[in-house]
Amino acid sequence: MFGREPHVPYQAVIHEAALHMRFGGREVARQQLQRLLKIGEHPNIALHVIPFDAGGYPGSGQPIYYVDGAVPELDTVQLDQSHGPALLDAE
Repeated sequence: MFGREPHVPYQAVIHEAALHMRFGGREVARQQLQRLLKIGEHPNIALHVIPFDAGGYPGSGQPIYYVDGAVPELDTVQLDQSHGPALLDAE
């Protein structure tokens, strides 16, 4: 998927806690981390990790989607909440 042409920019934000979870055991966790490292080597992919000591941040505990395009004024942020999606339109 990530090796296709043309390269589409992709950014992912992962909380450090997700990197410490071991679903499937130690070997599965190792393979998953190795895969993330390999994927992160692609020039069009940026993986960001929010460390434990970063404290709280807006949207913590819920999925956040950021969609951008050729016209920055149309960029969209969506927060998934229990009562439905919230779309943010501030700069």
